[in-house]
Amino acid sequence: PFEKLWYVPYELLPDGDGRALQPWIENHRVTYVPTLGSYQVAFNNKPVIRDTVGLYSMFFSTDRQRNEELAASLGADEVNHHSVSLYQKVTIPSSQLLRLRTDRLWIASEIDMTAGWESVSVPLAIGKHESLGGWLEMPGRGVKQVVFAGSATSIRTGNLLNGNDIFLPACATMLSGSQSVLLSRWPVGGISAANVMQRYLEEETEVPASEALRRSVLAMWAERYLTSAEPSLLPVGREGAQLTSGQHPVLWSSYMS
Repeated sequence: PFEKLWYVPYELLPDGDGRALQPWIENHRVTYVPTLGSYQVAFNNKPVIRDTVGLYSMFFSTDRQRNEELAASLGADEVNHHSVSLYQKVTIPSSQLLRLRTDRLWIASEIDMTAGWESVSVPLAIGKHESLGGWLEMPGRGVKQVVFAGSATSIRTGNLLNGNDIFLPACATMLSGSQSVLLSRWPVGGISAANVMQRYLEEETEVPASEALRRSVLAMWAERYLTSAEPSLLPVGREGAQLTSGQHPVLWSSYMS
């Protein structure tokens, strides 16, 4: 995409013509490549995942215990998987080694992509590398798979920028060595986000990131969600405890890989 076309959810575009139109993602996986030079990187062989680190805030639920449970469910079957709340401060002697060994990083917290990454704290790191930007600044030696499920771009306010709040992060993560990046155009949160992330992390070990996202979205379509528990549907969801289909575009068309 070019400039403001980065904000277009191509996954939502109609596939074919006629009355029974289907969203593109139902039949096709969509891979976004920021530059021609990064095309080969995006389609390299899948990396070996040794350690996964997950960082989260009150992203899945306003109830702290429920939020902790949902965060803990992500990657629960992986041996070397570490989940850390952004509200706690952890300082361990091996944090630098862990940063170098981390092959997959997921963040379930709102990230203002228009303001940069330095404001996002990484509690497992020390000093300069305490920010998310510090983790992703090493060319070719960074995290191999990245999931920013709560990234917030200018599309959220309606005052669109020139696409750099998506384009530049995509370039930066791939320059740091990432082969796949999951971003969101606006933060979704809630139970739906937990379901998408859990399925995505499972699928990405076997298939390309774009196919993992497609399968995650299609699986979510079969579910129903309480509107009052989905932040992206508020304030409308506060009007009553209603169920909505997982096919609601606001719940899934934000994600891109």
